[in-house]
Amino acid sequence: MDYLTSSYRKQYESIKRGHLRKQDYGSIAEEFSGFNRDDRLKPMYLLWVYHGEETWDGAISLKDMMDFGDDSDAFTSIFQDFKPHLLKINEMKDTQSYITEVKELLDLLRNRADKPGLKKMIEEDSRFDCLDEETFETASVLMNAPSIWRKRRKYKNDEGRTYSMCKALRDWEAAIVEEKDKIIKDKDRTIKAKDKQLTEKEKQIDKLEKEISKLKAQLSASEV
Repeated sequence: MDYLTSSYRKQYESIKRGHLRKQDYGSIAEEFSGFNRDDRLKPMYLLWVYHGEETWDGAISLKDMMDFGDDSDAFTSIFQDFKPHLLKINEMKDTQSYITEVKELLDLLRNRADKPGLKKMIEEDSRFDCLDEETFETASVLMNAPSIWRKRRKYKNDEGRTYSMCKALRDWEAAIVEEKDKIIKDKDRTIKAKDKQLTEKEKQIDKLEKEISKLKAQLSASEV
C-alpha cells in the first residue's frame, strides 16, 4: 500500500510541478490542487511474488489481517479492502502468457523441486543457454544456489552478454553430489573415531574389572 501510494504521489507531484512552471491552470480550484480537470495518473499494479516451495498459507488481502470484533458482519460490509495480485510460483501450471525472460525465471523456480524435470527442461530449451545477467542472478539467488552467481564469469557465453544456466546447473549438481560425498565421508570418519574411543574404553573397563577381581582374591586370601 505504501509503495502504491508513493508511486501515485510521485506522479501527482510531477504533474503539479509541470503546471506550476507553465501556469496553465484552468481555474482557481485547479491551481489550488495542482491537478487540472483533464489530468490523469498512470495505473500501478502491485504484484506479490511468492517464490517459496511450501504452499502459501498467509493472508491474501488486507481484510484477512483485520479484527472486526464481535459485530464483524456490520463492519465487513463497509470495509475498504486492499487485495494485491498474488503470484504463487510453485502453484503455476503455465507460463505461456509471459513473453520476456520472466518466463524462463518462473519456469526455473516452479520446477526447482523436480531435479530430473528441471534438467530435462533446461537441456531441451535453448533459451536457458542465453539468459541475461539480471535473470541469471535472480534465478541463482531464489534457487538457493549463490555459488552459481559467484562463479558467473565461468558461465558467460562467447559474446560476454549472456549466461548459460545449463552449464551452471551441471556444475551445481556436481557440487551437490561432491558435498554429499564429503558429508558421508566426514560422518564415516566420526563414526570410526567414536568406535575407536569406545573400544579403548571397553579395554580400560576390562582391565579395571580384572584388577578388581585380583584385589578381591587377595582380600579373600588375607582373611583366611
